[in-house]
Amino acid sequence: MIEDVAAIGAVPLTPYGTPSTTEVPDAIEPYLNDHDVMLLENHGALTVGSDVITAYYRMESLELWAKITINAIILGGSYDIDRKNIDKLINLRSYYKITGKHPGYRKFERREKVSDGQIRRPRMLKNIPPILSPELLKVLCEMGHGDEIILADGNFPAESIGKDAIVIRADGHGTVELLEAILQFLPLDQYVEKPVALMKVVDGDPCKPTIWDSYKQKLNESSNDPAKIEWWSALRFMSAHAMPMRLSPPGKAQSMPTYF
Repeated sequence: MIEDVAAIGAVPLTPYGTPSTTEVPDAIEPYLNDHDVMLLENHGALTVGSDVITAYYRMESLELWAKITINAIILGGSYDIDRKNIDKLINLRSYYKITGKHPGYRKFERREKVSDGQIRRPRMLKNIPPILSPELLKVLCEMGHGDEIILADGNFPAESIGKDAIVIRADGHGTVELLEAILQFLPLDQYVEKPVALMKVVDGDPCKPTIWDSYKQKLNESSNDPAKIEWWSALRFMSAHAMPMRLSPPGKAQSMPTYF
C-alpha cells in the first residue's frame, strides 16, 4: 500500500528471541533508531509512538498492509515500486507533517529460492498450506462443535442454499487438496458416529466417482481410526464431489453451517 511507504516505511523482521527473556528486547533494540513498526519473528508485531493512540494507528496501518500483502501473494504476488517513486512518497512526509521515525529507502530481502528453482515469498505464518486462503482460515478458526463445512465442485448451488451461511470460492483448486489441507488443522468430530458424508449415486446410475477413494485415503491418513462415512441422497446433495465434514475444534459450541 503506497500510503504505508510514506507513513511507516520498510518493515523489518527482528530475530527470534525466547519469550520472557531479555532476548526479545535485545533483538528489537537495534531497530528502534530507524523504525517505529516491526515484525517480531514467531511473536507478532510491535509499533512505537509518542503516545498510545499514535502507536495504535501505526498498528492499524501495519495490519492493513499485512492483509493486502497476503491477498496479493495468494493472487500471484505483488510488484515492488521503483526507487524513484519510493523517494517521492518518502518526501511527502514533510508535506503531510508525518511524525515518527522512518528508515528512508531500505529494502529487505523477501524472496528465497527453493530446490525446484522457483522463487517464493516466505509467509509471516509458518506451515500454512498456500491453498488455504485468509478467509477460509478465519472460518476454520471460528468453527465449533456441530458446525459443518462442505467441500463442493463448481456445480454445487452454494450461493442459493448457503444464504444463511458463509460461502468461500476456491477456483482452480481440487477438493482432495483442500480436504488434505483442512485436516491438518481441524480433526473430525469424535462425538459424531459418522462425521463425513458423501452423496449416494442416483438409483440406476452405474457410475461410481473415483474421487471417493481419494477422499477416503486422505481421511484415513489424518486419523488412526478409519472415518465412518454417511451417504446422503441427491436431494440433500446437489454435487457428487460435495463433502460435508463435522469438524471438532476446541472451545466452541455454536451452530453455523459453513459452505465451501
